[in-house]
Formats: sequence, structure tokens, C-alpha cells
Amino acid sequence: MPEAARLPVIVGVGELADRPAEPRDGRSPPDLMVAALRLAEADAGARLLPALGALAVMQAASWPVARPAARLAEGLELAPGLLWDAPVGGHQPLAALQVAAAAIAAGQVEVAAIVGAEAEHTASAARRRGIVLPWMDEPAIAAPRAADAQPEVVRALGLDRPVRAYALYENALPVARGTTPAAEQAASARLWQRCAAVAAGRPAAWLRDAPDAARLLRADAGNRPVAWPYGKLMTANPAVNQGAAVLLTSLAHARAAGVREDRLVHLRGAAAAREPDELLRRDSYGRSVAQQVVLDAARALADGRAFDLLELYSCFPCVPKLALDCLGLPARTTPTVAGGLTFFGAPLNSYMIHALVAMTQCLRARPGALGLLYGQGGWLTAHHALLLSTAPAKAAPALDLQDQVRRRYGPVPGHDQARRGTAVLESFTLLHDRDGAAQQGLAICRAGPLRLLARVRDAGSIAALAQFARSPVGDAGTLRDGADGQPEWIHDLAA
Repeated sequence: MPEAARLPVIVGVGELADRPAEPRDGRSPPDLMVAALRLAEADAGARLLPALGALAVMQAASWPVARPAARLAEGLELAPGLLWDAPVGGHQPLAALQVAAAAIAAGQVEVAAIVGAEAEHTASAARRRGIVLPWMDEPAIAAPRAADAQPEVVRALGLDRPVRAYALYENALPVARGTTPAAEQAASARLWQRCAAVAAGRPAAWLRDAPDAARLLRADAGNRPVAWPYGKLMTANPAVNQGAAVLLTSLAHARAAGVREDRLVHLRGAAAAREPDELLRRDSYGRSVAQQVVLDAARALADGRAFDLLELYSCFPCVPKLALDCLGLPARTTPTVAGGLTFFGAPLNSYMIHALVAMTQCLRARPGALGLLYGQGGWLTAHHALLLSTAPAKAAPALDLQDQVRRRYGPVPGHDQARRGTAVLESFTLLHDRDGAAQQGLAICRAGPLRLLARVRDAGSIAALAQFARSPVGDAGTLRDGADGQPEWIHDLAA
């Protein structure tokens, strides 16, 4: 543990949303980042940016340029010694904060900033009108995505979008939890209703109309089916213009700069672990071992205390539902202080900066309370937990728990796309057109010790999967060659 003077503390937070009437009036991602940093400095009540020694910038999909941290620093006319272009991942803000805190504790820097922004709402509107804004016309880099880590068959058969990958977990939950698809959908709607209620009270939130559970369950033009069982209002919303920033410094520097004691938020510990990158190499779709290990560690770091405030990553309902199970918390728990990635908005890799903003504000209003932030990236791949409080900690360990994941991981089936004959459904999703009709399914199938990905195309099998009364997971069917040689799965009831 560093000496008390070197304890890293959060001292300033800032966030904003930009809602231009016309695309040409919209702020660029770097403009939003600068504005967020200025707000964070004002929130700290002290002049801190001139002493900035470390700057972490989240990868922006709407501004995918090389060296974003260096470019932002140049725009601010600052020269931090430590620059970090954070890679893609919803957990990256928490990882960046942990790295920045370690640099402060080690005496390498005095002030650090974590910042990110997206202007995808403006960018999309501009593209629809054929407008090329100056910041959209820069050479783009291809940021690695979760789909890039998958075997070719995953991309070829269409399981290359987050909503489809997460739906595999959602559709495995009824069997894993001993419920029904209808019960899980109702639970998701109630959970999302609580997220929406929180977002309604956040000035920077993108959607503040707070729909209730009944609205979230109703399929219509405003909530069309996307990938079974998810409708649009149960998916992350990346079409936003939002920016956020967090400033950290040492306790000694904060006091010397005149930051008030009631602005300080302390790190109380962190934990991280990963699942295998390849979706077909997971041991189960009804749980995540890495998530469980990380959240078990968070509970241990809390040393018997209950968490007073939570931010559980909420790109799709299965993630916070699984997280609540891991934490042993009731389904009625409110899983967010920011409002969630549907209603607050999902500026992709930057959402957890907004969560840090909200958590900091909530902890300041409740001195001594304990807050847990849990972020994840990829397709339930990378998991990161962070504990915060206004009360300083005797120690703030940062735990790498990958060895625990390896010890606790279950057997992983072999992968054989050539397998044909009898196979059992392990999980699935259905893909819908813009009118909401299910066009085909994607099925993870088990044939003895082997696993493979298959299409579901016949109407009878699609109908057998599209039901809420009982889960089809575990049902038997037959694998045959499709038109392109890839397997198709026929439900026994449709044979």
C-alpha cells in the first residue's frame, strides 16, 4: 500500500450529452472529451489539468483515429508523460482507472484523467444526409472487435453481432435458473424498468421517458424484435452523443490544490478475469465462471459489508441478471446508478466512465457508503470489478484472478462443424427482419462430446423455438447439410 500522501483519489467528474438540431451543429468526439475534462476540473474545484501526467482515452467508434490520446493532449496543449489509447471493451474504463491509480500510487504522475466520448447520433444523421463532417473525414483505423476473435464459421453463419451472442446466454438462462422464457422476459422487463427510472433522473441520459415493464414487453414499431428474445428496448443504444471524464490525483496533491475533503472518493479494491475469447470455447452459456470469480472477489473485498450502490453492466439483460445471481442479491435490486446502456445510452467503450461519474456523485451524497462497479467487455468475455467509497481503505488490492478461472472452468466440448445426425439444442437465437418476422435461427448444438453452430431455417423448427411457455433448450433434433454445406438443425417436432 502506498503511504497515505500517495493514495490515489477521484477528485473530479464530468459528463454531457449533445443534442444538435442539425448534424453540422453537433460536437465531435474530441470536442465532447475536452468539454467533459473541463467539467471534471470544475467539479474538483481546483486547477488540475496543467499538472496532467497520464491520459487514457477510450477507443471511439465514431472517431476511430490513430493515437487519440496524443491528439487529445495536443488539442489541450498538454504533454502527459503517460498516454493510453484504451482498446475496445466495456470494462476498459475501470481497467484504465486502475492503471492510472497505480501510477499515482507509485509516484510516477500526480494527476491522471480517464476520458471518452461518442458522437454516433450525429455521425449517423450526417451519413443519412450524405454529409461528411470534418472529423468524419479522417483516416480511420480498424479497431479489433469481439467478432475478430471468432472462428470463420461464427462470422459466416451470422453470429457476429453482440445482440446475437448475448441472446445465447439469455436463452440458456431459463434452464440454468429453473424458470421459463416467459418468467425471464418478465424479470428482464422489471429490471430494465428500474434502469429506466434511474436514467430519467440523469441530465446527461439519452432516453428519459422511463417506460414501464409492460411497455418493454410489448412488441411494436418502437420496440421491434431484434434477436430472440430481445426487443430493441432491451438492447444497448449506441446512437448517442455523450462524453465523460474522471480526474484522479494523489491525496497530497488534492489537498495542496485545495480540493475539498468531501469531493474525495477512494479506491477500495479491484478484480479482473476473462473467459476464452472464442464463443464456442465457453464451458456453458448458462453462467460465466470469470464473472462469478470476479464478483466473489468483490464480495470478499467488501469484508462482510453489503454494497450500498451498484453499477452492473447492462448491455443486455442476461449480464446484470447473472451478476445479481453471482452476488446473491434479489431480483428486485436496482442494478445501476447511471441508468443502463439502453436508457442512459451506450457510448460504447465509454459507458463505464459515465457510471464512474454517477457513482462518484452518489457516494459524495452518502458519505461512507460502499459502491461496486462491474464492467464487462467482448461477449461476456472480460470482467472487471471496482469498489469505491468516500472512506479511505487500509489497502486497495488489484486482483488478477485468471488462475481461479482456469481451476474452476468446466469441460469444454470439442468443435466439429462436420457432425451430422442427432443433436441436442444447447442454446439459440432467432433473427428478425425489420418488420419483426423471424427469418432464421442460429443454434448451438451438442452431439455427444462435440459442439457446433447450425442454422435453423424451416418454419416448423423456428416455431418450436419461438415460444415462452417452456424452453426448447435440451430438445433433440437432427443435423443435415444446408445449401452451402453448413449444418442446419431440424427440431424433432418439425421433422
